[in-house]
Amino acid sequence: MSQVASLPDFSLVDLEGRALSKADLAGRAVAVEFWATWCPPCRGTLSWLGEVQRRHGERLAVLALAIESDEADVKKLLAELGVPLRGAMAPPE
Repeated sequence: MSQVASLPDFSLVDLEGRALSKADLAGRAVAVEFWATWCPPCRGTLSWLGEVQRRHGERLAVLALAIESDEADVKKLLAELGVPLRGAMAPPE
């Protein structure tokens, strides 16, 4: 896991259709996880990050950014895992 001193500017739409940008996360620690539905180890990581999010509440924002995956499959998997993470589709860049 790498650490970035400052979150770069970005703009995404989460899986619930809400806009998400750097400004929305101000004042919180942020963890960004890039993952894919076809990656079995990612499921364990998402479950662990869900527990971390539960422990730290609003002080932490965990972004689960899916790559190389179908959005419907991403939504289904996150729902099955029952994790309180904010999910979005990561753009190719």
